[in-house]
Amino acid sequence: MAQPATLIKNFSNGQRALAIRVDQETDPATVIEALNLPPCRRLLMLSGGANNMAADKMTYLKNLFVAVGKMIVKHGVTVIDGGTESGVMKLMGEALGQAGRKVTPHIGVLPAHAAVADDGTKAEDILDPNHSNFVLVEGDAWGSEVEQMYRLADYLSQQVPSLALLVNGGQVALQEVELNIRQGREIVVLVGSGRLADDIAQALHNPEQISSERIKAVAATGRFILFNIEDSPDKLVALFERKLL
Repeated sequence: MAQPATLIKNFSNGQRALAIRVDQETDPATVIEALNLPPCRRLLMLSGGANNMAADKMTYLKNLFVAVGKMIVKHGVTVIDGGTESGVMKLMGEALGQAGRKVTPHIGVLPAHAAVADDGTKAEDILDPNHSNFVLVEGDAWGSEVEQMYRLADYLSQQVPSLALLVNGGQVALQEVELNIRQGREIVVLVGSGRLADDIAQALHNPEQISSERIKAVAATGRFILFNIEDSPDKLVALFERKLL
């Protein structure tokens, strides 16, 4: 695919987003030009989900995201995540919308044709309406978008500070953690959010209790900052500002 096809996504909340269709090898400079993205000054990579999180944990998570969203808009932090109207992608979109995001890019990168439901619903059918841009990767498997996502992340973060945030998460998030490590990015892990995030925290403290060799490997090689999901939103904002400003 030489040049990505561009299209406008119109959402029921009145928002519009510019989207492009790419293959898994499309050059990131081409993606940036097609999306008409402003220069990146700071980058946040958001990974994971919110599967099986208890109601109280979700409340803590929402409060953290509201505070972080204000910081992102204030300081013009570009955000890249999975782009669908679910889990942490939806929460981040809502937080940035509430904070009045106008110019700051919120880019969703997803496998366009990955199945979401048995009725034929695909990933590109459930785009989050608060994102500003979407990269629709020609793929039908979850995870097939990750290489393209991190090729874009690597390109954007060459001369600017960048940070990753892991919430909960499964196998695709583990792929993303591995790529964040490869690109030298520190990863803030929300401890108490469950699944992969808690497994990594456990592996850092008690690796003998973790059976997955992949998780042990990332714990041994990555740069992680553990942050308890029940801690103060102001403390998380201060951490992000310390790392990104």
